[in-house]
Amino acid sequence: MKHMALKKNLDVTIHEAFLEEILQGNWKPGQALNLDDLAERYGVSRTPIQQALKRMHTQGMVVFSSKGHFSVPAFSEKEVCDIIEMRLLLEHQALTDIQNKLLPMDFETLERLAGECVASNKTSNIVQTRRTDLDFHRILVEQAGNRCLSEVYDRIQGQFIVANYLLTSHTRSQQQVASDDHERLLAALKAGNFTRAHDIIENHIQGACQKILAKMNA
Repeated sequence: MKHMALKKNLDVTIHEAFLEEILQGNWKPGQALNLDDLAERYGVSRTPIQQALKRMHTQGMVVFSSKGHFSVPAFSEKEVCDIIEMRLLLEHQALTDIQNKLLPMDFETLERLAGECVASNKTSNIVQTRRTDLDFHRILVEQAGNRCLSEVYDRIQGQFIVANYLLTSHTRSQQQVASDDHERLLAALKAGNFTRAHDIIENHIQGACQKILAKMNA
């Protein structure tokens, strides 16, 4: 049992390390992910490497070919637009469900994440800033209480992570704008102003899309 727990923890550790590589922009679109090379780099066997990559495949962050090879997705402009469209659809739906079903919201957690995003950005902790930004949106969608919606969102968010952080760079001032959007969104939701909340989400995510497309066309 202890051995199984250690193996599971190692799988999770490697997965987190891979996610950090993406959040730091270290991987490249279309890059081949060789199991042996990664195992040597991280000082582990192929098994946890393979398990971590399989999990990332289900999250949309890694491509698994018919020949059994892993690689980083290389999204086209249309695919980026499709990802953004789906993310918008899901976040808008979450807000609609919260409003129509009069669902309570965990503002304490959302405010904590929004605050952590601001704090980590001030100290230039890029990975933590991006993690808390992503967590904020994931928790927001979870407020709708729809497991299927959350599962679909997790995959779309995984694809967005690859498109956003491997194709664009983000300055502290740009990240501060995103953090300010979080604060405005929470204020609108607390006031019950869902029309404004929808507008903020729309502008927030479309802004990210424009940055990605501009970088692709540079």
